[in-house]
Amino acid sequence: CGLVDHCPMDSENDIDSDLVCGDIDSCPYDGLNDIDGDGFCGNDAFNSPIQLSVTAKNAFFVPPSKWASGGGQLFEDTQNISHSVLLRSVHQRESFQVTAALSDELAVSSDSLTLPGTTDTTLHLILRTETVYYDSNGLVATVWMTGPGFGELVGSYVQLVVVLGSSSQTINCGTISQAKGMDCKGVISQSWFDSSSDTATVYAVSGSVTSSSLDLTLAAAPSDSDTLSDVGMMVAVPSFATVPGGSLELQVLAHTGSSSSEFALGVWVAQIEWGDDFALKDGSFDSELFDLTITNLDSGAIISASFKSGTDGDDLTSTRLQVASFTLETSESAETTSAAVVIESVSLVSLVSTSSRKIIDEADGYVYDASGIGSTGSISIEPIVNT
Repeated sequence: CGLVDHCPMDSENDIDSDLVCGDIDSCPYDGLNDIDGDGFCGNDAFNSPIQLSVTAKNAFFVPPSKWASGGGQLFEDTQNISHSVLLRSVHQRESFQVTAALSDELAVSSDSLTLPGTTDTTLHLILRTETVYYDSNGLVATVWMTGPGFGELVGSYVQLVVVLGSSSQTINCGTISQAKGMDCKGVISQSWFDSSSDTATVYAVSGSVTSSSLDLTLAAAPSDSDTLSDVGMMVAVPSFATVPGGSLELQVLAHTGSSSSEFALGVWVAQIEWGDDFALKDGSFDSELFDLTITNLDSGAIISASFKSGTDGDDLTSTRLQVASFTLETSESAETTSAAVVIESVSLVSLVSTSSRKIIDEADGYVYDASGIGSTGSISIEPIVNT
């Protein structure tokens, strides 16, 4: 055909012009074929190059390794090379070491390396209490921080800020020193509650870092005062909700007169009956002022009480005298409702002064709940929400 391929197995046809085809040339890109006999071809040829390796101790590399310009091999005419890898160490608690070596020789190490302490830059907030009540105004939230993720965590002091209209209050949480964060607890001012529900906003702040804002519901406060207008006895039901399998504490309150008609309460008797969805917690009747005798009924109890020896008469006189408390447990099978009757009646109320003067004899008592004062009391039963 007139043309002869002198290197039929070498597509580059003896590119270094040394009359040796590339497929059999020991240095296909070095026309002098390693003239100094050191085992390394010139012109960036690739037989037996010296490798640069980088290793670490007490840390780890993130694959794949990142190579910088110049490659990771050393040849006769490439005296300077570079090799870069991405090194990762999360919350490093001890020093680490990085070593570079040429073909496992001529090793150079940097020892006792440490990461700087870092301040987290993102603040997170979860409200554990999404609704607060006049008589259950505690707020619980979980706060935690995230950030660069290296070095020792520098503690961050956190506060909660609660805003309602033009008013605000601050709850001091303390210092976050662990990745899991912390629970923050505080109390919402009772002055913020009125006869209608409202919505406040809550956010966390640490220095210049602020979390997103979350809504907090302030339930409507009871419309009436929890104080009787005249001598008598009343059971106070919480305005906040209960859940199936939950419990609630109720107070027994007495009005012992005012001004010239006031008296020190020495003995009292009352019969309290509750709804089918509730049961008395064993041994829960208690009083700081009176010794109690409890007679259990099917769905209620008769309480007989006499003041404790040594009690000062002034402590037995008040328009709102707490004479006892007790706990009811909500049935696990109770259905959710906005108005479950918790106290069906307060009856057979007798009040006797410390001077043995009978003030009231087997009269009806009262119940106080979120709707005010009446003859019965109800409470909301809400479903259990797992978070």
